Amino acid sequence: MLGIQLQGEQLRIAPRIAKDWPGFQVTYLHRRKQVSRYEIAVENPEHVCGGLKSVELDGQNVVADAAITLLDDGKNHSLRIVLG
Repeated sequence: MLGIQLQGEQLRIAPRIAKDWPGFQVTYLHRRKQVSRYEIAVENPEHVCGGLKSVELDGQNVVADAAITLLDDGKNHSLRIVLG
């Protein structure tokens, strides 16, 4: 279970992966009025199965257990999730 769920305009993050996985990447195209591109990278440096150590959206820390509101701005965005 990858644990990234879209609920309306929000992205909920609770990744669960095999501890052997170093991580994974996903590209999500959010389409409403414009197409916004989200490059999502999940990193697993501690080789755990789940738990959020940090979440960054466009280089800014966000509350790890909060839902991320997706922007409808036609731009590219980077979402970095570190498990731990």
